[in-house]
Amino acid sequence: MQVGDVAQVAFEDPRPLRFRQEPNLMGEILLELEPGNRFTLVGGPICADGYLWWETNFEGMEAWAAEGTPGNYFMEMVERRNIQVPADEVDPEAFPTLAPGIYMLEMQAPEVTISGRDPLEHIAVVATANITLKFSIDSVFAWVTDLESGLPLADVPVTFYNENFRQLGRLNTNADGVAQLEIPQLDDLYVTLRASVQTPQTFGVASSTWDSGIDPWRFDVRTDYQPEDFAVYLYTDRPIYRPDQPVYFRGVARRRDDVRLSVPTLEGNSVPITIYDPEDEIIYEGNAALTPHGTFSGSFELSPEAALGYYRLVAGVGSNQRRSFSLGFSVAEYAAPEFQVEVTLPKRKSPRRRNSGAGGKPLLLWRGREQRRRGMDRRQQRLLL
Repeated sequence: MQVGDVAQVAFEDPRPLRFRQEPNLMGEILLELEPGNRFTLVGGPICADGYLWWETNFEGMEAWAAEGTPGNYFMEMVERRNIQVPADEVDPEAFPTLAPGIYMLEMQAPEVTISGRDPLEHIAVVATANITLKFSIDSVFAWVTDLESGLPLADVPVTFYNENFRQLGRLNTNADGVAQLEIPQLDDLYVTLRASVQTPQTFGVASSTWDSGIDPWRFDVRTDYQPEDFAVYLYTDRPIYRPDQPVYFRGVARRRDDVRLSVPTLEGNSVPITIYDPEDEIIYEGNAALTPHGTFSGSFELSPEAALGYYRLVAGVGSNQRRSFSLGFSVAEYAAPEFQVEVTLPKRKSPRRRNSGAGGKPLLLWRGREQRRRGMDRRQQRLLL
């Protein structure tokens, strides 16, 4: 609803609506109207005492009424009446063209003061150039174009700033309107960078947080705001072992530069390996030699008395985001299941590849003993011979 609309007391709540002298619950009640009575909105809205209040006019009497609660509206609009501002009250000459720059707009009104809120503020940028700003962990990129023609602006100075508005560097655009600056490596991309162009003929600003409507997730684009400079892929020959069995492991190490991978150079040309048991006690320590291909491998024997549970294999090399890489595996007292199938054939002969009516009983054995647990499927099956 807005000022000028005709509203009525809603039928959703059968109780009469109270109209008060002031927009709060302590205001004197001037009248009460039953559902269906109409009135005009002449002022407001104002937030007070947890309600949104409108100034109304009912048969010449002006009073304040609450719009409702989140789950129950006390009034509803029945007719929209747009308020027309006379053309002679707007003087275009009173609003001259603004020079390029950054402006602070502030709006103040008596209703805002009554509600105890601060004045409304808004930043406005008057620009002649558009800056498309992107950055990675070690560089920042700006593409500067003219707002009227859309053409790239060459040889204009671009200044880059960090999130504390400290200057990172300054350089001119090339013939394509592009300026790219190498910056100190960032730990992650959860930062804000800014850029500006300011000459007597050209002005423009940009911030990396100005991404409303063009966020990567809106286009199903995967993002990584904490890119790592090192990667290790670990695997074991099996996910589960029994005590007194050997565990074989392998790994691949790579240096990462964005999407470019390379074989790393490590101290001692080896990877420290540590294995922890379920109690987080170290049960193995050693070094796996790194091959020219950036791979490594090794093995160790589980004790016959090895504890059952979850084990952790840790490669002691890290990245800019972590100190090490790890992989888990399980140790359990298990036995491979054995199956026995009994097939009974009829005495009469059956044509080849026809359903012979033979019956079969699948039977699951556990360490040689028949299992009769609930849920076991022991139904007779028909076989195709």
